[in-house]
Amino acid sequence: MGLVPVAKIQNGERYTIISDYMGRPVEAYNSYGNVVWQADYDIYGDLRNIKGIRDFIPFRQLGQYEDDETRLYYNRFRYYDPRIGNYISQDPIRLAGNNPTLYGYVGDCNTQDDLFGLECGTPKDAQKKIKKGQGPNEISRIDAPQSNVPDSQWHAHGKGKWDGVINLDGSIHDSDPKFSNKTRKWLREHGWKV
Repeated sequence: MGLVPVAKIQNGERYTIISDYMGRPVEAYNSYGNVVWQADYDIYGDLRNIKGIRDFIPFRQLGQYEDDETRLYYNRFRYYDPRIGNYISQDPIRLAGNNPTLYGYVGDCNTQDDLFGLECGTPKDAQKKIKKGQGPNEISRIDAPQSNVPDSQWHAHGKGKWDGVINLDGSIHDSDPKFSNKTRKWLREHGWKV
């Protein structure tokens, strides 16, 4: 995750930030190796067991920045309240994000993220990205369901040696494309059950 905060410079002093597996800061060290800030998170992303000044490290869940006056987390386009575990601003892409609530984030925050709050995550969006060369190299194309084919669904075609097909529901068509974990994660972010 290239957007995980790793350092902070303040008044000429450098601090190293250590993050957890989700990219949330959990510790900060000064240049002498002493812990100057430490915290963990509750299920909604609010800080617990804080050591040091709460807002010394203002980064929270990946892509969020805490406003020290309101205690709300800012996600570039809307605000999240960790005390209630919900956004208080509607999703700027509305229902196009394939989420049944206008105040939702992603379907599974353990495997998905939406740093800018604008990721649609639909199979049609994945198809457009592949056509523009903006998706994983392992995918040659993504096809929509065909009305003349019974039980047809969105499907992603592999490229090269493993050129099988994987359907939206995760079933294999023809042969297994053997996509990497990174490609499978990208497909999950666009609605695939893989």
